[in-house]
Formats: sequence, C-alpha cells, structure tokens
Amino acid sequence: MSTEEAKTSAQIEQPWFLDALVDRLGGILLAPIDRAFQVETTEFKSKPLATLPYNGAAALAYASSYCSKKTNTPCGQHFDSDCAHFMSHCLAAGGVGVTGGDPAARCSAGLCIRAEELAAAFYNASKQFSNVLQLNGYEQGVRGDYGFLRRLIEKSHAFLLAGTPNATAGPVYAHTAPHCGDLMDTIRIYFGAYYRIS
Repeated sequence: MSTEEAKTSAQIEQPWFLDALVDRLGGILLAPIDRAFQVETTEFKSKPLATLPYNGAAALAYASSYCSKKTNTPCGQHFDSDCAHFMSHCLAAGGVGVTGGDPAARCSAGLCIRAEELAAAFYNASKQFSNVLQLNGYEQGVRGDYGFLRRLIEKSHAFLLAGTPNATAGPVYAHTAPHCGDLMDTIRIYFGAYYRIS
C-alpha cells in the first residue's frame, strides 16, 4: 500500500465526529481574563505564557457565594440552567477567561456559557500551560479542581469540586441542579474529565 493509499485509508477509518470536534473546538483556550478577548490579535499569539495566572481561593469564594443564587448574577443573567455559565464566572473571579469559540455562546460579560466549549478550553490549556493539568480520573480530584461529565463523547456538565469525589458521587459547586458543596450523585462522576489549575 502506498503512503497516499494508507493516508486515505486512515482518514476513512477515523470516526467523522473526531474531525468535527477538532474543527469546532481546537481554537478554544483558557487565558488570563485581561487577555481573554484578544485571541485574534497577534499580540496574544506572539507573547505566549508558560503558566496561567489563577487565584483558586477567589474562584472557590465566588462559587460558595453564588452557588445558591439564581438571579442577580454579576452579568444580570441566570445560572439556574447553565452550569458552564456558572463555572465561567468562577474562573473569571480567579482571573481566567476563555478565548475562541462561538461568540454567540457568551453571556453579556463575554464569558463562555457552553459546557462543551469550556471543556475544550481546559483540554487545550492543559497542552499549553504547565500549571493546567488533566487528571487521570476522579480518584485524583480534590477541592478546587474542575470536572466535566460526559454525555456520549461530548462533555455535558461542568462543576467545581468542593471535596474529594468517589466513583458515584462528589461534593460540588454547580448549577443546572444547584449544588453548594453537597453531593452530586451520579455514576457519570466515574467517567468524567478532571482538571487542576495549580
């Protein structure tokens, strides 16, 4: 088989949805909040950072303060059915935003409101910043880590760990079904993706 035939064969065998995800989510990245809206500028691209500045205590304080609130959020919108929106505000309190993605999928403060995009930003950031780590599983999760539950292949729910999870439950800060450090009880914890910004 020639190189060209092998390349064509590999392209046919690769599931179509992987290409779609890479095309749609490959350019999304966590960034310092003051640079989060500069993703298209050459200044942002020409001055890459080795680490992502982040204040984890401020993010946790925000999560604790706003976890029970459905209204009067900083951007004036509701968290009640939007887990990614809540997590984006937690990240912003810690000094982190999201660059790239669908500009229509933002709240009035410019923060990400789509779990799939937020998960992609964490994944891509783990490849760029030395202090953004993708954990090997829920067993490594601790208070302050971010998690994403799966729905088939795509991430469908975002949360902030309030403590150490087990295979079927974990204490979290989250919205959609609001949690304020109490247990989120679901087997999907086991299959989740987890990240730490140290």
